Amino acid sequence: MVDDGAQKERRERTRVRTGLDARVQSGGLVVRGRVRDLSLKGVYLLCRPRVHEGADCRVTLVLTGADTPVPLEVDGRVVYTDDGGMAIEFTEMPADSLYHLRNLVLYNSQDTERVERELQQPPIFRRRNPSGI
Repeated sequence: MVDDGAQKERRERTRVRTGLDARVQSGGLVVRGRVRDLSLKGVYLLCRPRVHEGADCRVTLVLTGADTPVPLEVDGRVVYTDDGGMAIEFTEMPADSLYHLRNLVLYNSQDTERVERELQQPPIFRRRNPSGI
């Protein structure tokens, strides 16, 4: 077990609680869950069943509150699972999803200055062109 101090040191990005619903697709498996923590780098979902560790997946979050719901889609990899759910590290996303993710984290953070500093760092993942080129 990793002590809490070491766990906090590994976290490079601010995490926020959103309570959004999520869908994860990996191979033929579709898992629905609820977001517990969300950052610019990844997400922890409360869900059952879970996708196995190391699996590539597609995560879809639907942002509500606007006139039309906005899907936020990202590619990721399951980095760990536990009894409550699974953690997914984002690996690739289109620029429009990055824009919405940025706003979601920024507006739900208690330390907006820290998030702004994090936004100055290059993302860990590549931005996918929506046209696939």
